Amino acid sequence: STKSPTILPCGHPIHKSCFLKMNRELLLNSTDPQMWLRANACPLCQKSTRDLTSLWEAIDREIAATPMPEEYRDKRVDILCNDCSAHSNVSFHILAHKCLACGSYNTKKT
Repeated sequence: STKSPTILPCGHPIHKSCFLKMNRELLLNSTDPQMWLRANACPLCQKSTRDLTSLWEAIDREIAATPMPEEYRDKRVDILCNDCSAHSNVSFHILAHKCLACGSYNTKKT
């Protein structure tokens, strides 16, 4: 390519125009926090590309406002954090799972 890449915080290169296009397409008419997260993550390693503390705080509020039904309250899941690579065993919630090591919701079930 003749365009210089931008280096993301994780170290992966990407064309800035490609990254911005990916963001626009993911966020177009979306209020889903998971889409917001995907739009701000490296497409290769899924690490967050910027400080998402305000998103984590919004997800904290949503989880606090959305109690799980009784049959799920004691359910736990194993997760891997895409941001710090920590493994955690956390309470299940339908909305998201928070990393115990760094506080990120950029996680996946393992």
